[in-house]
Amino acid sequence: MQKKILQVILFITSLIFLSCTNTPSPEKESKSTPQVSPTSINKQGEESLAQKEEQAANSQIPEKLDQLASDSEWTVRANVAANPSTASETLTKFLQDIPEVQVNVAANPNTSKEVLEIMQKHPNPQISKRAKANLLSEP
Repeated sequence: MQKKILQVILFITSLIFLSCTNTPSPEKESKSTPQVSPTSINKQGEESLAQKEEQAANSQIPEKLDQLASDSEWTVRANVAANPSTASETLTKFLQDIPEVQVNVAANPNTSKEVLEIMQKHPNPQISKRAKANLLSEP
């Protein structure tokens, strides 16, 4: 139950962060891309964006989360980064990702101390604050 509450809190705070940030989100940068319904499955039979986002947010299988961590959609990667079942090694992959993903890495309880120490010096205050708070909450 606590894990689910943490996921919801992380997701909501990342949405708040997105609405407060001055950097354009990847959605705004891809205006030339035609919009496809997130619930549809493409012609190759691949999973829809909504399905991948749901798996990234709720999967408890580290191997699946590691696979989703390479997804081209930033929203999928952000959900992987927020998922408390994501392995520390997978979270390390997001160090060079966009801020909308990094902010969730900084708050994830599985993020390694080494990564958090790097992130607490991040120029984005949302990321650095979350990393510092996460470091302080470690036993």
